Amino acid sequence: MMVVEAEDWRSPIIRYLQRDELSPEKEEAFKIRKMAAWYSMVYDKLYKRGFSTPMLLCVSEREARGIMEEVHEGSCGSHIGAKSLAGKILRAGFFWPNLHDDTSRYVRSCDKCQHNANLHHAPGEPLKSILSSWPFFMWGVDILGPFPITTRQARWIIVVVDYFTKWVEAEPISSISADQVKKFYWKKIIYRFGLPKYIVSDNGTQFASEKVIQFCKEKGIHNIFISVEHPQANGQTESANKVILKALKCRLSSKGEAWAAHLSPILWSYHTTPQSSTGEAPFTMVYGTDAMIPVEINPPSWRRETTTLEENTEALEENLDMIEELREKAHFREFAIKQRAARKYNTRVIQRKFREGDLVLKRPMGKDKGGKLAANWEGPFRIHEFFHGGAYRMETMKGEIMPRTWNVTNLKFYYS
Repeated sequence: MMVVEAEDWRSPIIRYLQRDELSPEKEEAFKIRKMAAWYSMVYDKLYKRGFSTPMLLCVSEREARGIMEEVHEGSCGSHIGAKSLAGKILRAGFFWPNLHDDTSRYVRSCDKCQHNANLHHAPGEPLKSILSSWPFFMWGVDILGPFPITTRQARWIIVVVDYFTKWVEAEPISSISADQVKKFYWKKIIYRFGLPKYIVSDNGTQFASEKVIQFCKEKGIHNIFISVEHPQANGQTESANKVILKALKCRLSSKGEAWAAHLSPILWSYHTTPQSSTGEAPFTMVYGTDAMIPVEINPPSWRRETTTLEENTEALEENLDMIEELREKAHFREFAIKQRAARKYNTRVIQRKFREGDLVLKRPMGKDKGGKLAANWEGPFRIHEFFHGGAYRMETMKGEIMPRTWNVTNLKFYYS
């Protein structure tokens, strides 16, 4: 006679098949009688008649766990998916209730499978566009490089972009440090355009250091930090970086050439070129008129050839009178373009949200990526704090707070 545990799911069926015993509850008795039509006792073992395999051996929950473990990660296991795991177990001739649900839970909580799961390609949060209210109110800053070392030991470029006019300032620097950032803010932003309200940057140590934060606080500047490896949050600066990098590549005739000397002409070209987002050149957005460029000298353009000093002065005054209207139209144009882009972007969003205390894995970045055989995810970590826009601060399993925030795009649930 087959011996089973008291709470074993097989017990009521075996008692009915061996001794014709049923539960005193009518509904339960009817259910057992109906189920028993699919089961048979063979050599004191319970089997279920199946379609994929004629007879499936019925196993207990404890035995089921061992079977799943062996098929999924045992000597012949290769960490297959839940559907394949369930099918393989059935073809091997085993059965228990909720087999598909159990295999799904088992695979979902498998540590190896979670660390090597496919990376996310769909965004996890709707796109939120950043718009500036007026010129030089909000700047985005980033570091571009490294480049070959120049004669003045410059190896990097620090770049800032005004979110309203798209005006770009950039300067070669020898090292990435808080002191360099402070000096650049003074020289290229504050001395030239006044104190901004916001500066958007990643949370690298050069921007998020106590020295820079205190400097900005004293000047009434608010720092907005974006998450690690989520550059689209600072899209203005990323666009400027791409333009500068491409122009440098095109202008340089050799790798060893002094790239820093080409930075000023590249910026001048950028300032005098209409931007797709506003429809106007940054120079026009700032000064209200079109800049005269070298090509207008020889042969001379119409305005250079015929315009008198008085006519030029009058035209400049008219342009200054209309500059507010020009800026307003450009602002509305940019807003409409960003709204269309957001609608298109948001159709691909598969929203993911975490709560404080949830366990997550994160994508390895930089030096943590490893080689071809490295895991796609690392962790687990615990969610410590949530910020607006899908940014999260995490802590290690030992309770140590991680210094930078991470965007939901680079995180996934961890099931323990």
